Amino acid sequence: MAKYKSKNLLVLDGTLTSVDRNHKTMFSRREDKKKIAVMAAAVVFALLVLLIGARGMVSLCITLQEQEIIPGAVTEQTITYTDKDSLTAIVIKTNDDGTVPEQFVLTRYEPSEDAVYLTALAPELMMGERTLAGHYAVGGGAQCAAAVSDYVKTENVYYYTLEFNGVKSLVNEMGGVTIELPCSINYNAPDSRRSINVAAGKRVFEGGETARLFNCPEWPGGVQQRRTIFVQMLAALVNENLAPSYSDRIEKIYGRVEPHAKTNVSMDVIQRCYDGLARLATANAEGNIALIMDVETYVNENGELKCSGDSYENLMMIYGDRGAPQQ
Repeated sequence: MAKYKSKNLLVLDGTLTSVDRNHKTMFSRREDKKKIAVMAAAVVFALLVLLIGARGMVSLCITLQEQEIIPGAVTEQTITYTDKDSLTAIVIKTNDDGTVPEQFVLTRYEPSEDAVYLTALAPELMMGERTLAGHYAVGGGAQCAAAVSDYVKTENVYYYTLEFNGVKSLVNEMGGVTIELPCSINYNAPDSRRSINVAAGKRVFEGGETARLFNCPEWPGGVQQRRTIFVQMLAALVNENLAPSYSDRIEKIYGRVEPHAKTNVSMDVIQRCYDGLARLATANAEGNIALIMDVETYVNENGELKCSGDSYENLMMIYGDRGAPQQ
């Protein structure tokens, strides 16, 4: 069953400002087990000393000295994750022909915090001199990524764009996705192949259902409700597929996603972020690594939709570069 966590950007706790960047690799975890074994042997040794006395201790010490010692067996191996190990991307869901953006979700894969952050952004949100939708109209996903990069002060932002068939094939590639609907969705589309009639509740959706669901323009809670469920669906895809079993073959995940979306994420980018993504896969044993962050917006005197001051600062904190790692 998919899990996701949600936190309001205006109610952040100290855990998001305290960044622990030193994580042990899978190799170092095996070394920790060896440490435990050595410590256990030491305890047994001490007990035997008490039981057999000083004379027995001498012969026991000789026996231990004759055992093979593996050089470096208990040396701690750590990796310090930096911004080069993270991956920031904006996911854009468009209409069928890719001309109109309908959903924007900003994501950051952050191994230094064992988290994948996701934030849904309205197409009408001002980002610099244009809205997100305006940036898309001028330069597609590439310009949206560049606008986000300037907005949150991070060096590299990538993009994925998906239309109806892309959503359908991606979800099918992943074996479905768990979605929880707070209400039933019933829509009879002009093209009957796009109609959707589903009950409220939580279950696994296959690709065609998922694509029709987010293609539906008539949600009881309006576009905001559709946006909320869309980001939850993406979080579920992360939780259900960024799994420990892929920690040593991250390129396989890339290979399952790339054919279904237009993206500038190349294999070179994946290789650069490989250690960080592998760390996140390892850390996602419970399937709840995705953290959905909300933003608060307002309409200014010019009729422009903007992030509140606190939300903007928190967006920069979460999606911007962290700088030098803590020592």
